[in-house]
Amino acid sequence: MKLFLGSKLLFALVLLTVYSADAFSREQNPVVAEAAGVTIGNGHVALNIRFWNCTDKAITLDHSFLPWGQRATGLIVYKGAGVGKELEPIYLVDDLPPRDVTIGSGEFATGALNLEETFPALRKAKHLDDLVVFWVYDAKMTGIPSAGKFGGMVPLSHAPSTSDSNASACR
Repeated sequence: MKLFLGSKLLFALVLLTVYSADAFSREQNPVVAEAAGVTIGNGHVALNIRFWNCTDKAITLDHSFLPWGQRATGLIVYKGAGVGKELEPIYLVDDLPPRDVTIGSGEFATGALNLEETFPALRKAKHLDDLVVFWVYDAKMTGIPSAGKFGGMVPLSHAPSTSDSNASACR
């Protein structure tokens, strides 16, 4: 009888552990990074990124760990549809001074990645219509253990539009 109850208890604990892990994996991300269009002007081409706080408390992070800080986001600019080529990146050394950014619950901070600084060929580009930027950001670098990875593709000719509203990315 004791063995039977012990194995039932062990089975229940295993089942509870598996259920808890599954339920945890379905929780929303504590933070979300999303592209917010491209800004072109004054000799600059920038990818705008929104960083959402989806938790129920304000968070404070060093800005160098946000998507636009200290080369935190991987970038590739690709020219030409089909058979094209990747633009050559140049990575400058950044040593940003510490600066905290506080983002309230359900709010976001926005920053810009200056693309022609990393991809000097953009300065000479006459048309941006056939250029696309791919980006990836691992939010775990913020120190939030359950944060995920984010990324996407944005045509450089894509300026913010009404579809790029400030609707919450927290789901």
